[in-house]
Amino acid sequence: MENAPKGAKFVVHYADRLFMPVGDDDVRFSELLDPDTWHDPETGITNNIDVETGDDQEITGIYATQTKLVILKSKSYYYIRGYLPEEWEKDKVSGDIGLP
Repeated sequence: MENAPKGAKFVVHYADRLFMPVGDDDVRFSELLDPDTWHDPETGITNNIDVETGDDQEITGIYATQTKLVILKSKSYYYIRGYLPEEWEKDKVSGDIGLP
């Protein structure tokens, strides 16, 4: 994983990829079954999920279940469902958790 994103706090395996939160709002993901490639080989664009920009919350955790990726922020959490990026659905499950 020498090409993995720098500054990641966590790493989790989901849908045959690795996922790493980087910064407050972004989750980077590897190519399918390739933990050393973190960008689209055809376009060179970084594989990234923008969780929720500008909400003044940091990503505090990430974990995978059999059917979804769960991204935890300071006062909210999100589900990512699906196997391939073009199938992924991002849902904000709650924006009212955590301490005031």
